[in-house]
Amino acid sequence: MKFLTMGSNGNSSNEQDACNSHSRNAKKIYHRHNTQQIQTLEAYFKECPHPDDNQRRQLSKDLGLEPRQIKFWFQNKRTQIKTQNERADNSVLRAENERIHCENLAIREALKNNVSKLLYKYTGKEFAEIESLSSSISTPMLPISFTTQETRCLAIHHDLDPKTYGNIHMERALLFEAAGNAMDELIRLLQVNEPLWIKLPSNGTYVIQRDNYERTFSKAIHLRSPSARFESSKDSAVVTMNSIQLINMFLDADKWADIFPTIVTKAKTIQVLETGLVGSRHGSLQLMYAKMHILSPFVAHREFYFLRHCQQIKTGLWVIVDVSYTVIEESTSQCWKLPSGCMIQELPNGCSRGRTSVMKLSHRMVKSFCSILSMSDELDFPQLSEMNNGVRLSIRQSIEIGQQKGVIVSAATSLWLPNPCQNVFSLLTDEKTRVQWDVLCDGNLVNEIANISIGDSPRNRVTILRPFVPSESNMLMLQEMSGNESLGYMLVYAPISTPGINIALNGEDSSNLPILPSGFIVSNDGHCPERGVGAVESTKSSGSLLTIVFQILVSSNPSSSKELNIQSVATVNTLISSTVQRVKALLSCCNNLD
Repeated sequence: MKFLTMGSNGNSSNEQDACNSHSRNAKKIYHRHNTQQIQTLEAYFKECPHPDDNQRRQLSKDLGLEPRQIKFWFQNKRTQIKTQNERADNSVLRAENERIHCENLAIREALKNNVSKLLYKYTGKEFAEIESLSSSISTPMLPISFTTQETRCLAIHHDLDPKTYGNIHMERALLFEAAGNAMDELIRLLQVNEPLWIKLPSNGTYVIQRDNYERTFSKAIHLRSPSARFESSKDSAVVTMNSIQLINMFLDADKWADIFPTIVTKAKTIQVLETGLVGSRHGSLQLMYAKMHILSPFVAHREFYFLRHCQQIKTGLWVIVDVSYTVIEESTSQCWKLPSGCMIQELPNGCSRGRTSVMKLSHRMVKSFCSILSMSDELDFPQLSEMNNGVRLSIRQSIEIGQQKGVIVSAATSLWLPNPCQNVFSLLTDEKTRVQWDVLCDGNLVNEIANISIGDSPRNRVTILRPFVPSESNMLMLQEMSGNESLGYMLVYAPISTPGINIALNGEDSSNLPILPSGFIVSNDGHCPERGVGAVESTKSSGSLLTIVFQILVSSNPSSSKELNIQSVATVNTLISSTVQRVKALLSCCNNLD
């Protein structure tokens, strides 16, 4: 068999046997390597595919070939292997491309057939047209503005950072289907009371009846684990805000976290799957991340990855649903949000400019108060270790706009009290007894000079107080009181100058006014109802949890000495400890009088 020099086929392992003829017109003769030579070359190639000159000369002596023949054989062999690998890679890529193409066609077909039906299945329907829960339900519907939330929490802690996941590529059809199923469930939960909901006689709130819920909505087996803890609630309220503005805030992660600082620590929109119709946001769907916290420095936060879906049921009526969704298989989230959300009905509202400015200032005060509860740093003050029993301390340098500039020391603690939370809150908000625990009063009474109602209850209001302190005639206090028996109560206050409060009252921009809040959080002691109807009869609040937070400005100089910091930490520690003792003494006196 004959081959051309340096042009042999890459699929052959033959090699040219060059002639020693010195005549230009002499015919060159080529010889095929014998079987023994080829086997020896193949074995040597496996060990060393790139032999050097010495190795080629040694091979030529062993096989009876010229070094030039050895060189060309190895060159052709390497070319043959490279060509075979390229052909194999191309075959794999073509198969993978064909598979992806088929998947895209299937997803496009699924979207064409299902997504429009899932997005617009409720358009134009009245509530009476929605399928009833069961034939046994005859209870009238609740008012049409509710909030419902249910989560499943396991006892495994994890630390997830949403920034690490980059772009999320998911099948859109599955996301829309999950959101549509969650919307179905939420509307049925909002539509009825019994048998899905039971009313607690202790505070009149509604909670899920787990047995009936699990029979009605089939869930995964792991949700029925005895180690799982279920939390649920449903309530209604009036919000002084335009409905579209409120809906846009829910669909904006930053604004949502801003209007719920007592619940949401951090929020992020991972992917917007559907923006919804312009104006109404009907059909909006997005994948979100949220970190939520309990208002105590000793309770770990909760993290969720969830879908948020908005539907306009009819003119002036919207439903927004949240449901947990697994972003990555390796996620070990300790909490799972079952279909939860709210129903929003449009109502007329109005608000004066001065009132709005004061409420914005108060909102910023509450948001700042909640943010300081995440105290994770430990202080290196061993001399205070015996004094800091149950008190969490932190020191920070504040340079942000709207805060006191300098070094700020914060202290927080939580404790259990045997008194019902409403009794504790009433005592703290009583102007006559405030002088006995508030050091800002300096032993003098306070006078309320203005208030703004922020809810149906007279307890929910923003007030401006004037303490009768002769040395501080220019000092006022801004205070916000809010809450209810089911969620707990919050009392947040901060000193503010008279010129500063006048800026807010005149409707001017108050975002630059420095404010340093302190306050109290009072909630039930966390005894949750057991499963079954019989648990309702035994649900009574036997006590309350009180969280106290104090802040003081140590120095306007950020580079203050460590000795000054130690002294200030000791002062704040003494302040919070003495306040705890004063509150306990007040409650003890009231109990004795009762």
